[in-house]
Amino acid sequence: MRKYNLPLWVPLVILYVIGIAGFWAPNYVPALVEAFREHGGEQWLGFAGSIVTAAVAAVAIYYAWRGITHQSRLDLISREEDRIERELPGLRDAVALMDVLQRSLAEIPPTTEFPKKVSDIISNEGLLSLGIAGHLEVETRLPSTDIRTRREIRSVVLLILIRNEIARRAIESGKSVSDEIQTVMSAVGSLVGQREKYQNRIEEMELRSARIRAEIERVIK
Repeated sequence: MRKYNLPLWVPLVILYVIGIAGFWAPNYVPALVEAFREHGGEQWLGFAGSIVTAAVAAVAIYYAWRGITHQSRLDLISREEDRIERELPGLRDAVALMDVLQRSLAEIPPTTEFPKKVSDIISNEGLLSLGIAGHLEVETRLPSTDIRTRREIRSVVLLILIRNEIARRAIESGKSVSDEIQTVMSAVGSLVGQREKYQNRIEEMELRSARIRAEIERVIK
């Protein structure tokens, strides 16, 4: 996780001012004390000392609180930025896969070989294990994608495969090829809808990431 700290010059300036005040204290403090004593201001001197001490303590507490608050805010938004950076690559991979599937499935000619070509395309994209019919390998194909997105993609691909198997059997029994293909393509429509949802999430996360970076720059200044 990234760490954003307050600029180094802030505590240096504070220490510099305190150091200068302490260095010159032997020159002006005795003179001030003597002046107050000559004018009968010993009680006021004690009161003023208390005020100054309280003021210094208040300033120190303020800067300490401000530093802690800023650092806590930076830690919070940097964690959010890290989360976005972890999820974005996986979402982009998911969109890219769905683009390939959508384009490839749309290019299949409407023949009796349609169901077989659908299965071949899904298998060639690494979503079906060789020799294990119907075993989806979404996790292997999309290792960087978050679990929720992988589950959603698995559900959509499984729907396509189920509709495709129904269409294959219907075509083999002599039913209309075009009607059965339309049934499969209706499931592909769900794939398109999921793809649009993921693309919107990517755009929202990219916008959020840009706002986080701007906020970080504002806080650390």
